[in-house]
Amino acid sequence: MFEPHNYDWRTGQPSLATCVNTFHLAKKQWPTNYEELANFMKQSDSKFEPTSYDRIDFKTKPDGSLEIYVFSSGVTNCITFNSSATH
Repeated sequence: MFEPHNYDWRTGQPSLATCVNTFHLAKKQWPTNYEELANFMKQSDSKFEPTSYDRIDFKTKPDGSLEIYVFSSGVTNCITFNSSATH
């Protein structure tokens, strides 16, 4: 049976989703940008190393969810986090 993993297979580091959820659980809010998230993760006991993307945009939605747009090598991915899913 497939189970989602909590690390990036390429780097062995925590995935972006894991980092965002860890931040949200600890601070009871979403990170506002990648720098804030990276600083938080560096202070934790994780093996987090900043990932090199072309750009990462964070957008908090009116319903309390968070969208993260990741731009890398001409590809854009959008990850949506629902605040009720992380509690």
